[in-house]
Amino acid sequence: MKKEKLIGLLSGHVVKPRYAKKKVSEALTPRAQVHTINQKELGKDAIARADKFFTEHLGIHKLIVVDDKDNLRGLFTMSDVERIAQERLAQFKPARDSHFRLICGAAVSATRNAFR
Repeated sequence: MKKEKLIGLLSGHVVKPRYAKKKVSEALTPRAQVHTINQKELGKDAIARADKFFTEHLGIHKLIVVDDKDNLRGLFTMSDVERIAQERLAQFKPARDSHFRLICGAAVSATRNAFR
């Protein structure tokens, strides 16, 4: 049986060599203290809903998405939401699918000193 229940959040600032001897259970932020949103509450514009959450909850930078059974379904970070919101206003936008995932990426660069 696959277990997907959210039990807590392991913050990036505790995933460091200095904490290597600690148990995950010691470093984990318990489920009761983790901010979540039910996927049903996201509506048609999930980015706008997440942006509203971050505006209303000063200092919170991660929002975990769960279903009715408290199974993990996704994660929003404030920095990702801000970047996507800025992209909407940009003249040139990255190719994204309906879930805001990048669908195409490329980089082109001329070779230095190619025409000397």
